[in-house]
Amino acid sequence: MSQYNSKEFIQLQTEWYKKLAQSGFEDAEDFSAEYGNYNNPYITRSCKDLAKKYNKETFQHYQYCRDFLSSGRFASKTDETIWAFYTSGDSLRTIAEKLSHIGVHKSYFWVFEQLKRMKEDLKQFLIDQDKEV
Repeated sequence: MSQYNSKEFIQLQTEWYKKLAQSGFEDAEDFSAEYGNYNNPYITRSCKDLAKKYNKETFQHYQYCRDFLSSGRFASKTDETIWAFYTSGDSLRTIAEKLSHIGVHKSYFWVFEQLKRMKEDLKQFLIDQDKEV
């Protein structure tokens, strides 16, 4: 038997996971028994910002998106809201769902089309700012 499957290890690990959870720590990996056992890590959705940070190009893209969110012009408040969700790393489906909560009932494909248009606006914004596209 592996030392990581021993009763003592699992008890110690459980104790420390509880302490971490009580401190507010959020792990990027999920070792919960729900996914098999404590030693089968699954990446949680909360690590989307972590993924952006470790991919230089993606990080730069989202930085430009944040710049556009704070200084760019949007055709409507809905466009600005969609862009804010996108800039936070939300998926198309999540954006469509969040929009429905504020009374804008559209499909995720509609969200995709709006983002495609706004990405062209972002390119023009970057050109106007003399930034590399």
